[in-house]
Amino acid sequence: MPITPGECGFTVVAGVTMPTCPPFTAKDCILVNKVYDQCFTEELVTNQIPVSSSCPGVTIPAGATVACIPIPGSATCTFAGTVAVTPPLTPFFEEVLVINSFDISAPILVAGVTVCAPTLTLTGAARADLWVPPGTTVTCDILAFGDCTCTLLASPTGLPVVLACTGKICKEVQVTAPVKLLVPTYGFCEVPACTFLAQPGFACPPTPLFPPERCQGTPTITLLGMGVPSPASGVVVNIVRAGVVVASATTNLTGTASFPTIGGLEGAIDVVTFTFLGKLVSFPIPLEFVDIVGVAHDSATTCSLIFTQTGTTTTGLPILTVTINGFLEAGTIDPR
Repeated sequence: MPITPGECGFTVVAGVTMPTCPPFTAKDCILVNKVYDQCFTEELVTNQIPVSSSCPGVTIPAGATVACIPIPGSATCTFAGTVAVTPPLTPFFEEVLVINSFDISAPILVAGVTVCAPTLTLTGAARADLWVPPGTTVTCDILAFGDCTCTLLASPTGLPVVLACTGKICKEVQVTAPVKLLVPTYGFCEVPACTFLAQPGFACPPTPLFPPERCQGTPTITLLGMGVPSPASGVVVNIVRAGVVVASATTNLTGTASFPTIGGLEGAIDVVTFTFLGKLVSFPIPLEFVDIVGVAHDSATTCSLIFTQTGTTTTGLPILTVTINGFLEAGTIDPR
């Protein structure tokens, strides 16, 4: 299929359909919300109400128990303004104020039977020091909430008089503004979370915030011209990241191993390993490389690798060339 400038497409190499991306020098102008600053925060939210108002007309005996059930879709996080940091640390560095809340149901049980089920709104205020230059907007998004508990506080007579509840909320506070950016045609950034006091047993953020996909197609590794018949099938290919195998796949009848779970192969971080003709082939993906005609290419995020056998050593071991994102790597892998 034809490739539109500024987009990744697909091409057929030796009968194998492979993603083909333009060189890293191809750039697009895009309109995006630039994130000037951001952080994840975990906060406690609380509320207390008299039992007489939460369960009017119901006498709650000593020994009653209470549960806490978060109400789905009830969590909110509202931006409440900024306060200049004193003394000023840097220009536009301010203390951002947000108000958090979510609703719960707190059924009170006597001998296992629900005698009333009041609804409470748990609330709390939080602050985060962020860079808020003029023209930016502060937003607050709920990532997770719940993990709540309720207790019945007793009077000196032993009868419950106050219903007290506490819950946890996880949110992302961002400072953004729409900007036009000149960016490489493929790849994007991931921003790590700020470090805050973690709440035990409460994951924040609950899931990765950014999609793992960094190539328009599933990242692939293909082994061509290796063995009889060619291409090589049934070869286990490993992706090693920081010394740990993070993904493994076996080449199919076209010699291709697909890795749908890792989004992209990271230059200067990932190492591709596989065994062929009794030899362990280990290829560290470079951050950038110069091809055979002297043109520099960025391989920070790799969509496809094609290993092609160009010969063998005197002892029968394979000599390979590597094509990264459709560009021929100048070097070869010689196991001698």
